[in-house]
Amino acid sequence: VSVLSAGVCFGLPASSILGVSGVGGLTFGLAAKDILSNFMGGTILAILRPFNVGEEIYITGGANFRGSSNPSVSDYEVKEIGWYQTTLLAKDTKPTTVPNGFFLGANVINVTRATARVLIIDFRVLYQDRDKIYTICDELDAYLRGSSVIDSDKFPVRVNLTSAMPDCLNVQVECHVYKLPLSDHHKAKMKTMMDMMDIVDSHASGVAYPTEVQLETLPALPARK
Repeated sequence: VSVLSAGVCFGLPASSILGVSGVGGLTFGLAAKDILSNFMGGTILAILRPFNVGEEIYITGGANFRGSSNPSVSDYEVKEIGWYQTTLLAKDTKPTTVPNGFFLGANVINVTRATARVLIIDFRVLYQDRDKIYTICDELDAYLRGSSVIDSDKFPVRVNLTSAMPDCLNVQVECHVYKLPLSDHHKAKMKTMMDMMDIVDSHASGVAYPTEVQLETLPALPARK
């Protein structure tokens, strides 16, 4: 009221003063909303601790930053957690600053706290080798349960014929690899896959390459006179 009275005394229109005040109040309200949201997010992070500094997390992309699905980002490493914002480091070493208000409605996967990595592989088997499906499945199952990198105590090992496609039979393998550093995980995964391929190849009569049959349209025969 005092500002309005002073403005009128200096000859400023009351409507202009009220209009400027309304815009200013709206701008301040929106800014205060974001500030409160970010501080509230920081408070929730401090209480619940969904992730700590040094851990790796998987998050979806936002309006102003890249998500973990980006190949150059992968899993973010948490570098710093503040009351207003959190600093993450992508795989390409580019720091990313995320307002804490984002985490109030985001789904965050803590990769570091996972105890194993799931491994799902499909093997193609020729129809002419269908009588060997049981043997292949049994040997794959025995190999996985005896492997030192497969956690078959806490998680199931599943090896089954899952589908019959037009050109082959599909045997699916599902298991969990113990949580290892990523470089060691890739090596363990590679050896496991190579060993399983050797088992399948030892019983298969050939490689079940994808096959596509195309029928050629013949030209129409001339009509008889």
